[in-house]
Amino acid sequence: MYVESLALSVPLLVLSWAVPLTAGATGAGTLHRLALGVGAGVYEELVFRLMIISVIVILAADLLRLNRGGVAVAAVLLSSLAFAAHHHPPIGVESFRLVPFLFRTAAGVYLAVIFWFRGYGPAAGCHAAYNVALVAIDLLANLRPAN
Repeated sequence: MYVESLALSVPLLVLSWAVPLTAGATGAGTLHRLALGVGAGVYEELVFRLMIISVIVILAADLLRLNRGGVAVAAVLLSSLAFAAHHHPPIGVESFRLVPFLFRTAAGVYLAVIFWFRGYGPAAGCHAAYNVALVAIDLLANLRPAN
């Protein structure tokens, strides 16, 4: 699952190069940022994929007997929009900008599709690997040769 999670994070990393995002806890130490990245990946996938998608599917498809395919699409979209929105006030701290919001919505759809077909572990692993890779890339970009 580790290798799968790393491989699944590559498309998000490629897409993120085109989108300027505010990195979380930029003033914090590297270990703190790594812990936040892993924790955010696990927590956000728990809330936005496992809980929200599961509740929507249970209520709409299982209890109300709505078309499961349509419910799955709606659950993916709703959870992805909620994921993108939570980075902005009143929950998050990043001021709203359309391009990062759309990137996070697309990333949410991608992670939701992974969750739907592969499960919670690969989705959370992919998200955590992506977050850790961003910290590593930031560290490498800020390395300065010693004089």
